[in-house]
Parts: sequence; C-alpha cells; structure tokens
Amino acid sequence: MRLSISIKLMFFLLIPLIGFSQDKIFWGEYVNGYIYSADINGNNPEVIITNQSHIRRLRCDNINHKIYWAAGSASRIRSANFDGSSVTDVLTTTNQIDLIEIDEKNGKIYFTEDYEYNIKSCNLDGSNVQVIIEGTGMVLGIAVDTTSDLIFWADNTNKTISRANIDGTGQTLIYQSSYALFDIYLDPKQQHIYFDNRSNDAIQRINYNGENYMQIIDGSGVIGVIAINFETQKMYWVERENGLIVSANADGTNRVNLAHISGTQFSGLDITKNYIISLSQEEPPLLAKDQLIIYPNPCKDLFYTDLDVDSKVSLYNGIGQLVLKTKVKAGEPVNVSHIKSGTYVIIVQTEMGKESGKIIIQND
Repeated sequence: MRLSISIKLMFFLLIPLIGFSQDKIFWGEYVNGYIYSADINGNNPEVIITNQSHIRRLRCDNINHKIYWAAGSASRIRSANFDGSSVTDVLTTTNQIDLIEIDEKNGKIYFTEDYEYNIKSCNLDGSNVQVIIEGTGMVLGIAVDTTSDLIFWADNTNKTISRANIDGTGQTLIYQSSYALFDIYLDPKQQHIYFDNRSNDAIQRINYNGENYMQIIDGSGVIGVIAINFETQKMYWVERENGLIVSANADGTNRVNLAHISGTQFSGLDITKNYIISLSQEEPPLLAKDQLIIYPNPCKDLFYTDLDVDSKVSLYNGIGQLVLKTKVKAGEPVNVSHIKSGTYVIIVQTEMGKESGKIIIQND
C-alpha cells in the first residue's frame, strides 16, 4: 500500500510541471501589411505585426513557437515569435516570394518565387538554399508529410498535384484537374490531401495516390489558404473577396464565420494546433537538454519526441499502471492507437538518462 501511494503521489507531482500552449489562429492582410492573432474560435483578435510587404503566405512553427511568412514584394521570408516580437529577416531572395511551408521535424523551409518555376528549400535560419524541384509551373501550394518525408505541391499553371521525397527525388504526378489549384493541406494519418480549387471557390479532397475525389466546401468569394487540425477535425480558410476567416468541421459541416473585415484582403493563415507541451526536467538533469518536446499533444494514434537518438518510452495511467513500454528509433513516431483516451505520465529514457512528463491521448 505504501508503494502504491508513493507512485500516485509522484505522478500527481509531475503533472503541474507541464506547460500547455494555447491554440491560436494567425492570418495576414495583403494590402495593409498586418498580421493578426486570435483565439482559435476567432475571439480576442489583435494586430501583432504591422508594416509588412504584401503578405502572401503564413505558417506556424509549433516547436519553436514562431510564425514565418512570405513578405512578397519585399522578396523576403520573415519570422517572429507567436506574440509578434522579434521580427527577423530569415532570407532575402532575388524575386518576390510566392509561398512558404515549414518542416519542423527536419528544420526546413520550402518556398517558391515569382516566375522561377521551381521549389527551393533552406534551413529555418535561411542558410543552405537549394533547388529541390525543377521544371514546374507556378506552384501556389506546398505541404510536407514529415511522417513519410514526402513533399506535395499544387501547380497552378498545369493544374496538377504532384509528390516527391523531401529531397526532390521520386517525383510523381498524382492528380490532374480541370481547374486552377491554389493551397493544399495534408492529413498524414488518413493520407488525404485537401486542396483549394480557385476556379470554383471550392475545397476538395483526394487520397495520396490521387483517388477518391470528394468535394468538401462549396464556397464563394475566392477561397484562399486553408489549415486543418485533424485532432479536433476542424478546418479553417480565407474567403478573400468576402473579407472572411471561416471555420467548419473537416467534412464541411457546421460553417462559422470567425472574423470579418469588409474591404480587406486576407492572405496567409495557419493555426498552432496546441502541438507543444514542454516537460520540466527531473533532478538531476539527465538528458543534458533544456526541455523535451512532445508533439502533437493532445495526440491521436501517434506522437513524436524531438530526440535525435533512439529511446525507450513508457506510459503509465493515473493509478500508476504501466500501459505501454516500447523502443523507438530516432525520428520515428510512438504508436498509441491501441491506448484508451486519457492523461498519461510518459517516461523517455536514452543512454544519456531519462525525462518524464504528461501526454494526453484522444483516441475515442
């Protein structure tokens, strides 16, 4: 009995050490050069950054708590903290930036420039610029599946969706459309691609192999960028001509207008998805790092840690019972699809030591 009480007490003491991030939505305004932040339901909107140059696309780095955006006419990729502080020029380019995509796992930015007809990559600090895909039309949508290390892109000129490995090898055409394509967003778990049909102001969906086409949203007002949280099954998009930020369920039902500014031109948009929980270290600090990152958290089916070494992962329920013990290779996900929904204590151990904290599983 004494041992059981001690285990329970240890777990309850661990839980308050966890720091949660609040879900947020960010979007840009093309003409006035504003970047907005709001709660994920659209409440408490505020301008956090001003004086930007034709914002075309915006993406969240949930691991480092930063936003990145394409400052189009300034020919720059810029970043800032989630609160709008520390605006930084990450990369200056020869031509205007069209769009960007963030690959947090591999520490990369993928981007395109006006009339360059290729896809480039660089590190998150702007170093090591490379051309990875050549001979495209005007690419206006890029998305990365970091589980499979695949990159997908929507070619507006050729009306196609293609994929390749993240180094550009293995290029494959998977979908040919009759309409102009814009943004794309991935559901890696279900292997779905959501994409924006600009000709008909619609959001549609196909599988990774280009099959099982489905229309999700029949919209209006020039649908722009889209973002989807597959943990909560919510989708967000811009209706540029209507001056709207809109949300709905991922199947297109239950549409809600989150923000409306008449006469504006909303551009970039992304959501934080509450990916990050930072775990305070046990004493003594055994992993020789400031904090362990787990994402997504809450999770469904699988989650990652930011460790670059192999590890052993253990999960305990609220009464101290071991429910999972597994070995995980560096960069691979932890499969928890068979674990019931709930809050669990996680212990991650490597050759350097161990770290503990809390993870929320939402499988039901």
